[in-house]
Amino acid sequence: MISRHRDAIILAERRPDDYIWIMSAFLPFLLGFAMLATLLILVVGLVGFARNGPFYKKHANHLMRARVIGQGIALLIFALIMFLAGR
Repeated sequence: MISRHRDAIILAERRPDDYIWIMSAFLPFLLGFAMLATLLILVVGLVGFARNGPFYKKHANHLMRARVIGQGIALLIFALIMFLAGR
């Protein structure tokens, strides 16, 4: 938007919706990253479970907790995206 302000041409004005637009453009990327991280943790856990070696016995509970936390973060980001889309 071009506007004139005291003998100067301003090409873009800052609006309150700019922050929402920037966040709504960034959040899908962040959601994809959280989903990919959760998937990778799940695959590492499944491979470790299939091998049933010392790695799985040592890290099984940590991998399960990390997966649940990753899913929770992904759900929160998804809920935030839905909230912003409804506005």
